[in-house]
Amino acid sequence: MKVGRNGPCPCGSGKKYKKCCIAKETSSAPAIDIDQLLELSSEN
Repeated sequence: MKVGRNGPCPCGSGKKYKKCCIAKETSSAPAIDIDQLLELSSEN
């Protein structure tokens, strides 16, 4: 189910989605592949 920016936040806070949890949905971590992860872990 898609939540509208001005609709109530699905977390139940009572706030508008755009003022509450939208940042959690729109931010993303940079992609890293398994080779990069293994290289980083072996450096430490």
